Amino acid sequence: SKIKNDKGEFEVSYKELSSNYAMFAVDGYYRNEVTGNRSVSPITLNALSDLTDRKTVNVNILTHLEFDRVKYLTTAKGVKYSEAKAQAEKEIFDAFGISFKEGASAEDLNIVGSTENDGALLALSVLMQGTSAEGAFSERLSLVAQDLVEDGTIDDKQILADIADEVALMDLAKVRKNVEGWKLSTTVPDFENYVETYWTTSYGIGACTKEN
Repeated sequence: SKIKNDKGEFEVSYKELSSNYAMFAVDGYYRNEVTGNRSVSPITLNALSDLTDRKTVNVNILTHLEFDRVKYLTTAKGVKYSEAKAQAEKEIFDAFGISFKEGASAEDLNIVGSTENDGALLALSVLMQGTSAEGAFSERLSLVAQDLVEDGTIDDKQILADIADEVALMDLAKVRKNVEGWKLSTTVPDFENYVETYWTTSYGIGACTKEN
């Protein structure tokens, strides 16, 4: 399929599938929340989804990071698909200290949505993007996804430290303005606290509170 519009929407037509589980691979340019600009080179994002009661699938950073972890849990560990999805999503957000309300699937989330989980997705996207160019961003996505596969944790502390360094001085108000400027939605979910808490915790400062 090809992108239908500036919102990044696409449509896939099919008559019959041999399984209700489908894999999506999306290759193309993307909007960078940190710079506000379109990327200068394309990236590829993946998603797994159960299409039994679903007509739409969002492909995003979370669907990509959980992709190999979910496959590992279902094929190597025999975990039920729905349970593997929920486990992988929780593990990923936990790795970044982001709270995530259970019950929503990654492919339902949208960085310009209105829920707390949408805000968690936007925070995750900003953290993974950091100040990296597309090549380094793609490499980071690949390394983190592979790191998560067998134990659901990010063991490469250097990657986590690099992410903290990149977002520590980031102007989050500008990031919000960039996303608002795309005019894809009337709302941008709250994400700033997740990003700030990540780097302050990484630096040993602790969460930003009235006392701290």
